[in-house]
Amino acid sequence: MAADKYPKHKALNPFFDVVMKGLNGFVDGEHYYDAIAEDAQFEFLYRFPGWAEVIHGREHLIAGCASF
Repeated sequence: MAADKYPKHKALNPFFDVVMKGLNGFVDGEHYYDAIAEDAQFEFLYRFPGWAEVIHGREHLIAGCASF
């Protein structure tokens, strides 16, 4: 995995590694974020203060995760 591609998310690399092993051969990209479509939509059933219920797009997901 290209661990240095998203240095602000370094703490999440063990999770990303597990997911990418499971997706090996099914998705393009070396990193977890590379496997997510640019126009993906994420909807969360759990409510966390300061976290959106819906996130539109990979870049917004990445930016949102970096703030925690």
